[in-house]
Amino acid sequence: MEEKIVEIKNCRLCSASFNITNLDLQFYDKVSPVFGWVKYPIPSPTLCPDCRQQRRLSFRNERNLYKRKCDLTQKDIISIYSPDKPYKVYGQSEWWSDKWNPLDYHKDFDFGRWFFEQINELDLIVPKLSIINDEWKWSMNCAYTNDFANWKDCYYCFETWDIENAHYCHHCNWTNNLVDCDEVFLNSSFSYECIDSIWLFNCFYLSNSKDSANCYLWDNLINCKYCVWCSWLNNKEYYILNKKASKEECENLVNNLKSDFKLCESFKIEYLKYRKIIPNKFWNINNSENSFWNGLSNCKNTFGYNIINSNNCRYCINSDSLIDCYDLQCWKSELCYEWLTPDNWYKVLFACWSWKCSNVLYSNDCHSSSNLFWCIWLRNSQYCIL
Repeated sequence: MEEKIVEIKNCRLCSASFNITNLDLQFYDKVSPVFGWVKYPIPSPTLCPDCRQQRRLSFRNERNLYKRKCDLTQKDIISIYSPDKPYKVYGQSEWWSDKWNPLDYHKDFDFGRWFFEQINELDLIVPKLSIINDEWKWSMNCAYTNDFANWKDCYYCFETWDIENAHYCHHCNWTNNLVDCDEVFLNSSFSYECIDSIWLFNCFYLSNSKDSANCYLWDNLINCKYCVWCSWLNNKEYYILNKKASKEECENLVNNLKSDFKLCESFKIEYLKYRKIIPNKFWNINNSENSFWNGLSNCKNTFGYNIINSNNCRYCINSDSLIDCYDLQCWKSELCYEWLTPDNWYKVLFACWSWKCSNVLYSNDCHSSSNLFWCIWLRNSQYCIL
């Protein structure tokens, strides 16, 4: 179907204009909830995409960690909630245990009161999980981290799965032995200060590259080895400044860079000078159809950045395997709208910080649950309101 603009709106917060198309209206109709065989249509948004994302991110503290007491045991714990906040917070083992029941905090809904007053009261009394994780079932020695699963021996890493022996990393899934990396994936290892890359081994200061080893300083390398100060090379080995060099020269330079920090820093300064004169690709989109923005791979009809294996999505970021989703950041989900950091969801609207849920509305921090409405911090539950 041809896409057409049906309405031009001005953002209620910043006054920026944004378009509503016929395909947008189809999506809002598709995800609108049905109660008692009656559909309750979701209206088109009143905020522009940027302001909607800012609103979602205001609910997300990803990497500020605090020392505080567990409100159940009074032991010292690490938490994303500072001790001056009015919330109850439980440590990892206590929150996931059977020592308490989230359903004990339920409230009867009062139709004579404003909804947000009631949900705020519930939010103040239900114990919160100190750090978002995988129940500690598959992770160990990762106390100073948040939003993780399947970790081992990691420190100050965030929003990452299946990683081992990493420090100061963000969103580096299925990797090991990384330091100071961001958006590095798929069996990358022994690398430092790399970004937006996959299948790296022993690479330093590299970006937008894949399937490369022993490469230093620059970007957009594919299947390269021992390339230093190089950019936009494919299937090359032993290159310096995009020129062929001897094996001995490249290996000696790499070894010197690894052992001499000052030399490496001087190379970084020179790299930044060269970087300004090298032509850049206007965006990075691979194997995608009718998809726009940046960092897209194996997508169709998608508008967003850092998204792979997704169809019919808009205004999404850092996501994988989405179908019919708008305004979110997540993995393996379908028919979802306006939510933050859930994974494995189906038909979820207006929610955040939750895993493995379906048919959920206006709920936060619920796990392995379904058919929830206005709920907070539930696990293994279904058919709940407040």
